[in-house]
Amino acid sequence: MGKKPIVIAVNAVSGGGKTAVTNALRQKLQNSRAVYFDHYDDADKNIPDITKWIEDGADYDLWELEEMADDIAKILNTDSNADYIILDYPFGYKQKQIAEFIDLSVYIDTPADIALARRIIRDISAQTKVDEVINILTGYLSTRNTYIYSQICHEDSDMKIDGILSVEQITESIIKKIYEKF
Repeated sequence: MGKKPIVIAVNAVSGGGKTAVTNALRQKLQNSRAVYFDHYDDADKNIPDITKWIEDGADYDLWELEEMADDIAKILNTDSNADYIILDYPFGYKQKQIAEFIDLSVYIDTPADIALARRIIRDISAQTKVDEVINILTGYLSTRNTYIYSQICHEDSDMKIDGILSVEQITESIIKKIYEKF
């Protein structure tokens, strides 16, 4: 097997730009693969209440990420063509199962109001009922501290970037950092 792929974690709050940046990086970095946190439906099975989880000290290792870790390991061990693995993943180095793989953790620091607006734009269509919009906004208000907490808990990231920037600007900054570091 050749050189080990570089594993880049793209971290942000919900609506913070993780998926858009991951997809843009995947297009710009040759021989890259992506692993998406949102594809693991049972990851939060040990977290019935996100607000309580934060109030109790936010133990990131309660998240069930063994399947995600296995998928990353599979790419590392079997995909000899992969030069990069990009993780669309909110926790950076905080969760031990995933942290062991990460070579570069990038935190997109997106203000909560912008993240909420992006979620609404992303999740709401012309067919959406008013009640569904109210549910999204009510959910945001009841878990707003998770947005604020997430924005202050990534002090161990290798790179922090302004989430107000365009996807292209963020992507170019990350690529520049990759080339400088590796």
